[in-house]
Formats: sequence, structure tokens, C-alpha cells
Amino acid sequence: MDYRIEEKGPFQIVGLKQRVPFITEGDHKEILAMRESFDSSLLKKLEKLSDVKPYGGYNAVYDISENAIETVPYCNVILGTLTTKMDTLGLDYLHFSKTTWAIFTSKENNQHYLQETWKKIYTEWLPFSEYSLIEDTPNIFFTENGEIDNPKIKKEIWVPVRKTQIS
Repeated sequence: MDYRIEEKGPFQIVGLKQRVPFITEGDHKEILAMRESFDSSLLKKLEKLSDVKPYGGYNAVYDISENAIETVPYCNVILGTLTTKMDTLGLDYLHFSKTTWAIFTSKENNQHYLQETWKKIYTEWLPFSEYSLIEDTPNIFFTENGEIDNPKIKKEIWVPVRKTQIS
């Protein structure tokens, strides 16, 4: 798997937040609808706030919980950009402390491949790497500026990790 380890932060993802079903396979209609709701006013705010490289769109999935009444788990999703600025211009935000990230670059841009990459990170890379997952810190998905469905657009999956202690 194509990855690198980087320390980044502190920063926050700013944008729109919504609670949606946690789906691991197939298209996620609620997230697609969120993305389509970005109007020119919101895009101008995000452009003004964006000051963390690489520039582009980011999202984080967090607070995954299962409710006995629901048939699927739910999670919070925030779509937007990264900033170090404290004034988030009234947008939703999620703060990240300084963190070490395993950053996986995706060479494909179809939903199935990206979902398979997530699975491989957790089932193939993480168990055999010298890193462990930092619990309670969301993963981040990055999309380079441009059309999200364009196969030439760079995609990254950021997983928060710490080096495993070897005794």
C-alpha cells in the first residue's frame, strides 16, 4: 500500500456537519446530498479559511454509535476544508490536536476501490505495521481541489496512529 507517515496539526475541519447512517459499502446518498448542498457562499467561506496543505476538500467520520432501535449504526460527518484559524465563520468544525497520521494515497477514484482501501488499512496494514490506531481521533478523507469524481484527482485517507512500543 502506498503510504507515508506525517505529523500534522493542530487544525480543524470546518464546513457542514450532519448525522448520517454509517455505511461501509456502496454510495452514500446523504453525504452526496451534503456535498451537492455547497453553495457559492459556503464555498467562498471555505476558500477563505483553507490554510492547511494540501488544499482541497476534507471530511471526517466520527462518533459512530449503534442504537438498539435503528437497523444501522449512525455517525457524524463533517465536510469542508482544513484551517488553523480560530474564527470558523459560523461553520461547523471539528478540532484536531497535533497528531501523527498514516496517509494512504489512492490511485483509483471509484467508491468500491476506496472502500476496499479502508478495509485493507485496518485488516492488512495496521495489524502488521509498527503503528497502532489512536482511538477517539477520527480518520480523515482528503480530495484534491477539483471535480470529486474525476479519476485524476488525488485522494488520501488519513489514519491517526502512534508508533508501537517495542520492549
